[in-house]
Parts: sequence; C-alpha cells; structure tokens
Amino acid sequence: PLSGTTLPTPYYGAYFDGTGDYLSFPSNAAFAMGTGDFTVEGWVYLTTTQNYGTLFLSSTTGTGSSLHIQINNANKVRVTDASSEYLLATSAITTNTWTHIAVVRSGTTLTIYQNGTSNGTTTNSTNFTQSGALIGLEPVGGTYYYTGYFSNIRVVKGQALYTTTFTPSTTPLTTTSQGATASNVSLLTCQSATFIDNSTNNFTITANGNSQPTYYNPFTVS
Repeated sequence: PLSGTTLPTPYYGAYFDGTGDYLSFPSNAAFAMGTGDFTVEGWVYLTTTQNYGTLFLSSTTGTGSSLHIQINNANKVRVTDASSEYLLATSAITTNTWTHIAVVRSGTTLTIYQNGTSNGTTTNSTNFTQSGALIGLEPVGGTYYYTGYFSNIRVVKGQALYTTTFTPSTTPLTTTSQGATASNVSLLTCQSATFIDNSTNNFTITANGNSQPTYYNPFTVS
C-alpha cells in the first residue's frame, strides 16, 4: 500500500528478524571510545523478549576491550566488554513500543538513560580500544541476534550529550542536534531508505541476513 510513497530521508527505521540479521562496519579509530566521553543512542522497538542482541558493539569479533551495549534476556540494557558487565539497567524495556536509549560516559560516570531518565549509573574508566562496529549481533559466548526495529542510531565519540534527565528528540537526529559536534559523530544510521551512514565519515555498511530499512519509525511525519 505504500508503493510510490517516499518519506523524508531521516524518517526511517530498520528491521531485524532475529535470525542472522545485523549490520557491520569497517574497522576505524572512530569506534574506539578510549577512556573519554561518549554517547551511544537510538530508538528501539522490541517485538519479543531479547537474547543479547546489540544496539552497538565496538568490534567485529567482540573480543578484547570492546564496548558492548546489549539488550539481555530480561529486556534490560546492559553495558559490558568481552568479559565483564559494567552496568545493568534497573528497569526493562517494554515490548511493542518505541523507546529511546542512550548510554553516556561523562568523565568516569557511566549512565543508561531510558526515555530521557537515568536507568542505572556507575563509575567506569575502561579503555575501550577495539575499533570495529556491529549493530544487531553479539558474537561473544555464542551468536545472539536482535529482534525488532531500530531507528536513528548515533554514536558520538568525545562528547557526553546527556548528563541529566532530558526529553528525547521528537525529530530525527542529525550530526549537530542535541549539541553534538559533527566531527565527533562516528556513526549515524538506521534512518534512511537504504543502509547508509549519514555521519561525515560516510562509512560503508554491510547488511547481513535479510535486515532491511523500513518505513516504521518513532516520529510523526507532518
């Protein structure tokens, strides 16, 4: 029924069916968060209970000092590396609804925000050195895939965009919205009619399985 219909570029999402769907990106220093500030955010729509599929993983293998932002089998956001859990969200994500998730490190304070409200915080100074990138796949301890929709995933290196309660954007993210500096935005994707990186890096994206862009998104198109 949408044949011939085109939405504005950022008003898209991406669908992953949980059976081999994920996105991969070339290794680049932009994905190695080091010991500094960072923000990883996006909208998630869980269609079922998850099994450790990732919002973002700063490695193609998951090994070493890599940043893993997963949704566990209780639908809670979890921040880990290849061997240690650093932070687990207090509350679960509700299925079948769009939810904004942001994982932010400011100095040594690591916080998970859910719909703009802190959902867990801790002290963390891990040096995340791995420089690949995956969305939708967790390869450590098995092979785990995300099931549901993503939209407007943005990775920002060197900036903590949120340090207190905030209202998530009601419009698609850009390389400069919410105070981001364009040169710090490592990745901005899952917001177009094809899988492209809308950051200034313009990284090549490899779509694995039958992951696909979709009209479904968390925004109102006027």
